[in-house]
Amino acid sequence: MKSKIKLFIVLIVIFVISFAVYKLLFKKHPSQPGEVESSIEIVDGSIYRVYKTGNKEMLVDKEDYDTIMEFTYVAESPDGKKICFLGQSMVPIWLYYGRLEEKAVVEVEEVDSARNCVWSNNSQKIAYNNHTTDVSPVNVYVYDIKTDESTNFTESLQSREDIYEIRFYKEPKWSDDDSEVISPYSYLDTSGQPTREGISTINVSTGKITDSAVSD
Repeated sequence: MKSKIKLFIVLIVIFVISFAVYKLLFKKHPSQPGEVESSIEIVDGSIYRVYKTGNKEMLVDKEDYDTIMEFTYVAESPDGKKICFLGQSMVPIWLYYGRLEEKAVVEVEEVDSARNCVWSNNSQKIAYNNHTTDVSPVNVYVYDIKTDESTNFTESLQSREDIYEIRFYKEPKWSDDDSEVISPYSYLDTSGQPTREGISTINVSTGKITDSAVSD
């Protein structure tokens, strides 16, 4: 009798462990019981959560934004709790971020005009380049969700009294530990030389910038 009880307990333990492993490997969105894995995508200019079954639920409706014609890009944060997204208006592109809820995005914030958005690995900051519509400098910004502030890290490297140089930074990326943002750039000067290229490595804590040449 005791051996049967022990066997029953072992089976129960095995079942519990197996169920826990299954939940970890096949995690489902809580608002859709029975659904499979999903992704966040742009469909007809609005932002949806799209399931592998074909079902989808709207997260951000372009019709709710008077000046936005369509959303053109969306990125989910590494922790799966937030998104950053870009909206195309008549002229500038606008950067937003919002927190994910079961069937909606809440606490949406308009951050800045931007041409991209890149999440830090800890999901607390967004690196981006500002969007311009003329021959103006393109800089590297970091938006901090906790402080609701954006910092322009490369403004001091642009044209000033003692040097004429306009930099056009391209999509930034984060270092693995989020201590640095790396962004390539091209630039124009008055030397008569063709547009040249470089890479800036930005220390987010100190603001120190190290420039290097693009590798051949």
